[in-house]
Amino acid sequence: MELDLCTIDWVAVSAIATTFMVFATFLTLYQNKKQLNELKRQWQEEHNARLEFSIDMDENVFFLKVQNTGKSVANIKKIEINKEFIDEINFKEGILALCTRPLRIMPYNTNYYLLSSKDRPETKLEKMKSTPIRITATYSNGLIQKEEFTINDYDYISPSIIIESNFEKTLKKIEEHLKKIKENEIKI
Repeated sequence: MELDLCTIDWVAVSAIATTFMVFATFLTLYQNKKQLNELKRQWQEEHNARLEFSIDMDENVFFLKVQNTGKSVANIKKIEINKEFIDEINFKEGILALCTRPLRIMPYNTNYYLLSSKDRPETKLEKMKSTPIRITATYSNGLIQKEEFTINDYDYISPSIIIESNFEKTLKKIEEHLKKIKENEIKI
């Protein structure tokens, strides 16, 4: 059997090839759409606001630290903190204000809320440190974040480190030099 290219219906072959190409194109478009949706999801997840709640302390003065570690503004519709913990703290006003008003924190910014001072009796301080803190934050986009911890979970915290800026260091050096000059003038 000899193949005669003149007898082949090239229109039919062309139609079959076009059908396969259309199918391949639709499959490619479908895969591209799935990839694009995944990239959008990853981008949104990476650029969303993220709140982190923790305890910061400085010589038995305790603060609730609310930090936005995300790349966009955190618009919080509502923050709920359990009543058992609020009953144990000295400074309820700041925490109650936090729970009753919407909150907006810029990216990489931190808000501190005073919880208790060192003037508090040791027994009440220990009870506050062991009472669970349950926080629920509802973002304006509907995302809900829940956290639970106690102040005792942060026992590793040592007093806050004070970091001097270059400007402050320079001022201290100038002050030291002025003192030396003054001492030298007194000796003369």
